Amino acid sequence: MVNQKINISLEVSPENALLLSVLIQNGVGGQQSAEKLFSATAKQDLISIGQEIINQITAKTDFDLLRIKNDLLGGIEQN
Repeated sequence: MVNQKINISLEVSPENALLLSVLIQNGVGGQQSAEKLFSATAKQDLISIGQEIINQITAKTDFDLLRIKNDLLGGIEQN
């Protein structure tokens, strides 16, 4: 996003914070190993956390303005 930063706030258990950090650090490749660490309930909690992050970002971001800026800058470079 065009040099924009926002603050998001989360309140999660220490266990879910740790699991979330594992997923973020390892990305998709690490998801399989991370899934071994958490229960179905923890997995649902992480999905809820992800949705809360999305909700906070969309509430604080003007995506139409970002699209206009992106178009003015030539859009995303294609390889």
